[in-house]
Amino acid sequence: MSDAATVAPLDAAAQAWLDALAQEPVAALGRLLMSGVWLGAYAALEPAQALPQFLPTALEDTLDTALQGWLGQQLRQNALPPEATPKQYALALTQAGVLMQTLSLPHSVAWCRERAPTLWAWLNRQPSFASRDPRSAFLRALALHQTNRDLLPFWMGLCRQGQPRWAALALFGLRRMPVNDDGQMPEGLPTALVGGLLDYGLSLYRHAGDAPQKQTEQKRKWLAELDFLSAVYPMSSKNWQARLRDALTVRSQDAVRPVRHWLDERWPAINQPMAAGSGRRPLEAPHWVDEVQPLLHRFDAQRAQVAPQLRGLMAQNAHYAQETGDAHFLVRSYCRLADFLLKSSDHQTNAARDAPWALQLGQQAVLWAPGNPQAWSVVARALDELGDWPGAQTVFWYARRRFPYEVKVHAQLGHALAMRGQVAEGEAVYRAAIRRFPDNPVCWADLGNTLRIAQGPQAALAVYRQAQQRFHDGPICCSLTGVLIDLGQVAEAQAALAWAQRVADPNDKKAQGVLDNLQRRFQQLASGQQPTRKPQPPRPQGPAQTLAPLEQAAGTGLQGLADLGCATLWRQAGELGKARQALSQNAPAQDVRWQAEEAWLIAQEQGWPSARAWLEQHTGQHPGDGVLAALRMYATEQSGGAAEWGSLRGRFEELAPLIRVRQDRQARLPDELSAALKAVENASGEPQLDELDDDFRMALSVYQTAQDDALAPLVQQDYLAARQLSLY
Repeated sequence: MSDAATVAPLDAAAQAWLDALAQEPVAALGRLLMSGVWLGAYAALEPAQALPQFLPTALEDTLDTALQGWLGQQLRQNALPPEATPKQYALALTQAGVLMQTLSLPHSVAWCRERAPTLWAWLNRQPSFASRDPRSAFLRALALHQTNRDLLPFWMGLCRQGQPRWAALALFGLRRMPVNDDGQMPEGLPTALVGGLLDYGLSLYRHAGDAPQKQTEQKRKWLAELDFLSAVYPMSSKNWQARLRDALTVRSQDAVRPVRHWLDERWPAINQPMAAGSGRRPLEAPHWVDEVQPLLHRFDAQRAQVAPQLRGLMAQNAHYAQETGDAHFLVRSYCRLADFLLKSSDHQTNAARDAPWALQLGQQAVLWAPGNPQAWSVVARALDELGDWPGAQTVFWYARRRFPYEVKVHAQLGHALAMRGQVAEGEAVYRAAIRRFPDNPVCWADLGNTLRIAQGPQAALAVYRQAQQRFHDGPICCSLTGVLIDLGQVAEAQAALAWAQRVADPNDKKAQGVLDNLQRRFQQLASGQQPTRKPQPPRPQGPAQTLAPLEQAAGTGLQGLADLGCATLWRQAGELGKARQALSQNAPAQDVRWQAEEAWLIAQEQGWPSARAWLEQHTGQHPGDGVLAALRMYATEQSGGAAEWGSLRGRFEELAPLIRVRQDRQARLPDELSAALKAVENASGEPQLDELDDDFRMALSVYQTAQDDALAPLVQQDYLAARQLSLY
């Protein structure tokens, strides 16, 4: 920027705006960005082009503070300003991002960098157009002004998303990322950049399906990015192959096989076996089975010696992830270790081994993999063990809303609620899970077990009897037998035990151990020894833990999600009074998650025409929000109007599964989803759904239930609610 403006006379209109900036910084900048200011000689230029030409150096800090304040104001208001059209607002946000690229605005950039996932999730709900997309401008600004490696998980998440325009900018961000937290820039090809390139290629392949034409198209996109990076980093072919081989070697060979095939077109030698002793040893994460698991076997007896070794191995996982961007091993190891630490070594007290450490591990896993349900599960359980029930409840409800396809998150929430004295809510959560997973005996078994612990065996008996009629299942029969023994019903317990012995798998050692224990308990009962019920110890009470790291990782606020979850729960159970009461508790203004639930509740209270009218009145404040747009289309359809679902496809591609089944209930699985299911089949041909990506799991539930009149409405509501919380 030049200081010519301080020497030569300025255009009067530009000077008037500078005077306004000095007096009311945020308001003046807002008017400029919203195209509400005449800049005289600079009027033909957009703000980001005009300001560098006449802004005095003395006002740079003022502009920096004003931009940060204006962005914070937009984030808090979370709605289209009344004075702006969608196109004007999209341009204003775009210009804000460009300003951070063209001017020195360190405070604004740092503010954005600290909350990158939150801004990304927010910008995804704002209006955008081909020539005015605020997301591109913000990603470029973040990429250009990095002072440490804090954005590494964010860039890797965008690479794994697989959308070419965002992946290209994420790879640019990885190119510009310092090699350490001191701001030192890389001198050669960054290792994390290679990892991001591989993740991008694997995502492209997953979304190509089995169609040869689509696979060829995706391969060309990836190879074009590889060729571009090869030009940016002009190393020898041998060095490029060595770097790619290092990154490929440490990953699952089944997972990276598609990218290896694509690389054959550039460097066929990369897939040839290397001569013994040649090349360098690639950076690797610790092996769980060989290095970590043996330490866990000794943990309880030798904690003082084992714990430091475990911490050292976890630090190695963190170093590997920080260097390569590959967080697969970190997330898996951290979640496994946290699960171990949350279990008790003392069956008398049931106290967790180390809940604070488990919480730290869970928070890091969530940061690297916000779409991993197990990571959120260990955080919620750790908070519960630490006695922070409000925080734990919030995270449990978040997990249920974010991962509705995962039966465990429903069961964990229901159990936790009941153990904290909220038995009605806990049972309602289980009943809702049973509606969604009618063929899953685990829901019934967990409901019965929770009621048995919270209220005694009599409360669980009816549940187990219902489950026994539906499932001739060993665990159900064993649970029923245990309850009958607790109640002292000798004849019925004997019959239930005989049934359990008939249906149990004789090759399952764990099941046989349970039967042996039941047999001993029954013999004690038959001999006249009455069972005693061990009192349930009270749940821990402790100080509140901060949710800020979790909100940063999720890209959204978590406060109030327990009330929102209860509102949805009671509404779907037909308890509209309870739903209305829960929804009105501390509802944040202009939060689209609460607005969507409000529309569903109005539909049940007053009918779909009223819900449609309410949506038509309120969705204009959020023209870029796909969930509200889909809900408005749904309301139109339910009110007897013509719903043009196809009109949403180009604008909200992330809602494609819902749009397809609303257009055609018999819509077949897309090729990419069918291929993904085939890729995770076990030896028996059964797909291992836990290995599917989060977006595929959500889409699969929508397609599989589209023709089920009872399940489709629930699953589609779940899908929309989950999309509101999805970061990528």
